[in-house]
Amino acid sequence: MKEKSKILIVGAGIAGLAMYIALDKKRFDVEIIEERDQFKRLGYTLIFMPLGVRALKNLGFTSTQIHKIGKYTQENRLRDKNGKLKLVTNFRPLIKKFDKYMMVTRQRLYKLLETKVPTKSVRFGCTVKSLTSRKNGKINVRFNKSESRDYDLVIGADGINSAVRKFIFPYAKPKQLGLSLIWAWIPRKEGIYPAQPGAIGDEKAGVGFFNSGEKGKSCMAFFIQTKDVPHNISPKEYKKLLRKRLNGLDASVPKILKHLPEGEEMYLHDDFELSLEKWHKGKIVLIGDAAHARSVFSGAGSALALEDALVLGHYLNKEKNGEIAIEKYYKIQKKRVEQLAMSKLSLYLQDQRGVVKYLSDFFSSSLLYLKT
Repeated sequence: MKEKSKILIVGAGIAGLAMYIALDKKRFDVEIIEERDQFKRLGYTLIFMPLGVRALKNLGFTSTQIHKIGKYTQENRLRDKNGKLKLVTNFRPLIKKFDKYMMVTRQRLYKLLETKVPTKSVRFGCTVKSLTSRKNGKINVRFNKSESRDYDLVIGADGINSAVRKFIFPYAKPKQLGLSLIWAWIPRKEGIYPAQPGAIGDEKAGVGFFNSGEKGKSCMAFFIQTKDVPHNISPKEYKKLLRKRLNGLDASVPKILKHLPEGEEMYLHDDFELSLEKWHKGKIVLIGDAAHARSVFSGAGSALALEDALVLGHYLNKEKNGEIAIEKYYKIQKKRVEQLAMSKLSLYLQDQRGVVKYLSDFFSSSLLYLKT
């Protein structure tokens, strides 16, 4: 009996877990390593495009299981800083043609993916210290626990600060896009904020609100200019910062700010974009944010991570030569990710018809909707 090829997946986040599920275990001996001591259960709300829903179905999850991780939505409302309605995006035509739009709780998505990943296949508290290509075609991986193993393929699914990427493309760095976000859960009370998902503000400051079905609370994403965030700011100062920088916005914003939790219960990060010419080197390949982080405002990060895993898995399962499979995956997904660059995103966010056409074209070109 032919020996199985050994694959190492670095990172047990959305991309890594989906990658494990997508691979044919009859052909591959798959192992995941994760630097944390347990599965990641952090995070807030994700905008889940129809691509994400379709991807989960392709990974073997039922509509009933998917429904439990979030809440369906049919439109999104953008208001200017004075609260005047600027744009209503009606998702119904896209839902009818493709699949549901959802607001998904990140923790629930992790738990769903974990149901198809045996704990014994994950080595927690483990990191990569070096990657070396051997003459026999294997990749030697040295870990933090003073051991090394050989693999036929290494997949970097370890996010925007990818350790795997630093080994193969050491000079590649994410680009700051000028905005920083502070995430928080706010009590769901009538009159505090609009019931429909959407945002209030302009290109400099505002707040997005998302109802993902969490009992008694909704997720808020406050955004301000990165230059206005003090270096080494402590969580205790988040409230003061937001009240200062969001002053002057529509009257509903001060109501929201009154219900902010303590700083330690909020999460601050900058908005980044990462563009690489190549996503692979030999038998080492990147997926998800490790390869192509897009702005959080694209709303496509999680869906693309799942799509990457399915497309790469499809070709690895199909092709005898792993490097050919990797190249096919790269050529297909690279074109799709380029469609979501902020320079292009800004062009379609002007009117309802532009949004629907752009997203329809984007979904239609996915391998998930094409015969392979």
